[in-house]
Amino acid sequence: MPPKKNHERTIESLRDKIDSIDDNLILLLAERAAYVKEVGIIKAKEFKDQSIIRPGREATMLRKIVNKAKGVFPEEGIAMIWRLIISASTTLEEKIALSVYSPEKDLKSGEYIGMVREYFGSFIPLKSRRRIKEILEDVKASKEIIGAIPFFNRRFGEKWFADLFENEGRYAFAILPFINFDPKKPLLLIGKVLPEATGSDISLFAIADNKFSNSALSKLLAEAGFSAQNCRTHASSKAIKKGFNLIEIFDFIRGDDERIVKLKAILQKKGGGRLYYVGSYATPLNNLGSR
Repeated sequence: MPPKKNHERTIESLRDKIDSIDDNLILLLAERAAYVKEVGIIKAKEFKDQSIIRPGREATMLRKIVNKAKGVFPEEGIAMIWRLIISASTTLEEKIALSVYSPEKDLKSGEYIGMVREYFGSFIPLKSRRRIKEILEDVKASKEIIGAIPFFNRRFGEKWFADLFENEGRYAFAILPFINFDPKKPLLLIGKVLPEATGSDISLFAIADNKFSNSALSKLLAEAGFSAQNCRTHASSKAIKKGFNLIEIFDFIRGDDERIVKLKAILQKKGGGRLYYVGSYATPLNNLGSR
């Protein structure tokens, strides 16, 4: 049976209220955009050689929004909506473009592009790159370009890490997917972007020499003052000409941290290679919508 006329009137009344809220949302977004443009003008004067993207603020903002939306709006939905608002707002401050690893024969290429599109939106220009070297060249050429590269994985080789940390000014600043992270297919975002602390972060360092086993390196980290629970190490393949060890530290750590300074001194005594800061990124939003 069709709904009664009084029900129809109620539905129409509710829809009118929804439409009114939508109109107000547009007005609020316009007001937000105006403030974003003002911030962009100020940041452009400060970030002349680097992107104005603020990865720490973006991650912190998303965490706050998700917490505020609990019980009110689906957490994963609000996180995705706000991520697109942030990305769209960034384009009001500065042009950005994407360079994404997506070789034709790799079955995950579509997933990589999908993860990047989910994070930045479909309105950001994107180039598919078959070789990691091309992405590094894109990022080196312009502060407006953000690269997306598979994280440490023997299947892809690790030479790109050596190329990245030998060129100062480019950092790893985020990991994808940021919403409901999947450890089986992570992507690192790299660019001329300064990493920022958020209170829950992972920092990456690399030793340009893979002479240490993971267990030996763990002992050196402990000697420098890091706890075993706070670090993870990876040794690159011995077949790689520019070998290295990658160190993940579950905290926001910069090169001038006293423990890093001590580790550099220890490595020097041991005849190890130079220690490089690769970057830092906020830990992803996990388990959204699963409760």
